[in-house]
Amino acid sequence: KKKFIEKFRMQESKVHVLFPDVEKIDINNIADYSYEQGTHNFIFPATPNPYKEHKTLCYALCEIKKIDIELFKKIRIHFTINQGENGIFDRCMQDLGIGDAFVLHGRVSHESLLSMYCSSDGLLFPSTIETLGLPLLEAAAFGLPIIVSNLDYAHEVMGDYDGVKYVDSYDYDSWAEAIVNLCKSKKRYKPIQYNESTWGCFFNLIKGNK
Repeated sequence: KKKFIEKFRMQESKVHVLFPDVEKIDINNIADYSYEQGTHNFIFPATPNPYKEHKTLCYALCEIKKIDIELFKKIRIHFTINQGENGIFDRCMQDLGIGDAFVLHGRVSHESLLSMYCSSDGLLFPSTIETLGLPLLEAAAFGLPIIVSNLDYAHEVMGDYDGVKYVDSYDYDSWAEAIVNLCKSKKRYKPIQYNESTWGCFFNLIKGNK
């Protein structure tokens, strides 16, 4: 909202943030995901678009490798893209020699994705452009720790969720530190469910109703 107002010089009273219909998740009916034993598993469900900033996690893992090689060997970050879909990310993995830390699943079913949330140690979300940021809401429904870019979209979606840490998208040292802390804490937070849809407000605005 803030960025939109600044860019288009709109009056704040004329800009409304509305929440779409989002599926509620019954976490009690989600099966565990079978991750490799003895590893720390994080998830980043995102398209291969460059603005998702996959490379931020590459540079963060490179820092961890320098600091604690044994911990680095136990970290797995799971992506929902295939190798070859993001050339920048592929080159980063190869140049930094950290490819073993990443698991590229390609597109997965929603059921499998929910199972991955259920068993993960946290959600990593360095994206710099989002509309809603659905993975943030899904992770919060499981009480997962979340590390996300310190941008307006994330603050709007996360609200008062206790399990979120905001980090500058390109502050690789801080991303590394935050990931290391999650590996040590293995903490869960009080789950939150999504806000109610505000589509009704949208249609009222179109009709001129308040």
